[in-house]
Amino acid sequence: MVQKVFSQQPRDVRWLYPTVGYVKLNTNESSAGNQGISGFGGVIQDSNACWVVGYAGPCAMTMNTIAELKAFYHGLEIACSRGIINLICESDSMISTGVSFTHPSAALVAKIQAFKVKDWKLIFQHTLREGNFVADNLAKKGAHLDQLSIMNVCPNALHNLCFADAIGVSTVRLH
Repeated sequence: MVQKVFSQQPRDVRWLYPTVGYVKLNTNESSAGNQGISGFGGVIQDSNACWVVGYAGPCAMTMNTIAELKAFYHGLEIACSRGIINLICESDSMISTGVSFTHPSAALVAKIQAFKVKDWKLIFQHTLREGNFVADNLAKKGAHLDQLSIMNVCPNALHNLCFADAIGVSTVRLH
């Protein structure tokens, strides 16, 4: 029998500031199982970790990848409508590293792909869940909403998480 050995080297994970001149969009989904009631959410923060805008919305019964795609789509749509031209998009889903036109949600994938050709600097990257707590909380809220909610001011319930991002609080991850 072959046994895999995983390194348990702890590492600190935290939300990382975007480069000056950029803002960062963090997105996430929340679902009760993969075909359960789902929600999505995201937050845009500037290079000082200040709240620019947040959003959350429902997805009803769906696959978690669909909810993740909706989180990206709505975040990109909001950023574009606000004239943001330098955007880093970050998610703890590997879908953040690229989506294919052969995906079961090809129409939504095409809408996301269309944002790539707009006149802006757009970077997609992956983060670990410990660096995505604000978006995670917004996605959980989204699962209980009736419609998309856009928040121009940080909700009181998220102040501590946003402050933790701003001061660089890290969480230890063992793998």
